Amino acid sequence: MNRYWSALQKSITVASTNRSSFSNRQPSENIHVFGFGRGGTTWFAEILAKSLGRSPFIDEPFHRPKVNFRGKNGREFMGWKESINPGENNHLLEDYFKSINNLKHLDRRLISEHQKGHSIQAGSKVIFKYIDRTFLLPYLISNFNIRPIFLNRSPFSIYSSRKRYGWPEATQINVDTAQSKTSLTHLESIQEKYPSAYPPAKIFAIYYCEQLLLFRSLECEKLEVNYEKLFRNNQDTIITVSEFLKINTRHDNVNFGKASSSSRGLDSGVAQLNKWKEQLETEEIAAISETLMEYDISIEDFH
Repeated sequence: MNRYWSALQKSITVASTNRSSFSNRQPSENIHVFGFGRGGTTWFAEILAKSLGRSPFIDEPFHRPKVNFRGKNGREFMGWKESINPGENNHLLEDYFKSINNLKHLDRRLISEHQKGHSIQAGSKVIFKYIDRTFLLPYLISNFNIRPIFLNRSPFSIYSSRKRYGWPEATQINVDTAQSKTSLTHLESIQEKYPSAYPPAKIFAIYYCEQLLLFRSLECEKLEVNYEKLFRNNQDTIITVSEFLKINTRHDNVNFGKASSSSRGLDSGVAQLNKWKEQLETEEIAAISETLMEYDISIEDFH
């Protein structure tokens, strides 16, 4: 019964939103948060939404099981690691991105748990949260002039969290899911760097480093937010974010210690930042550390 009511609430949310009020909304007017799966992006998006009043956020619109646009499902729409170069034409993805940003295309699968039961107000900036979609950023910036925020977190913590949720078993370098020649070429170039079979921790670290360095190389207005600093100095970090977005935020109604809708460990204090040391094997720590060194990424970035 509770599961049915939750779904009904989400449907009401979508139905009660006056989408015509958003018809001229451009993607650059919304807020775009990128990061890693199990990297704290849901927590960050919920905090940001609450600090803005009750701004909604759209949860992982490029997550393949959620995509259903013009008769195309997620597998037809894009691969797991889709990459599109600036200047290329991908009309389907372009139309989809426009449609979700002006809420022309909206369904309950895209509405975050944070937003259920509430309509999306016309004056709200809509927050879009994406995980492991950094390879799309050059294309989205080139075509839509978005100003991305990137939440970075210690790769050791991310991998440790993924282990608890069973992710590493599915961690592999695939090219068969690429839906474009550009994406295929991109993935093959990664395989050329690492042609041998690697354990999941190594492959995870490769994709982590590839995404982080891509974001840091972007020539646009952007902001990188450190998860660990957000955890320790949450109000100062949100102020930095609000200054970047040129918007006002409020902190008096935000419970920074509250767990997010996708995690239950955020209220355990700063001790949770070092839980990975007890949960990762020596070989996994070594594989991630080695890869960070290969990409010239300092471990000090995560303190």
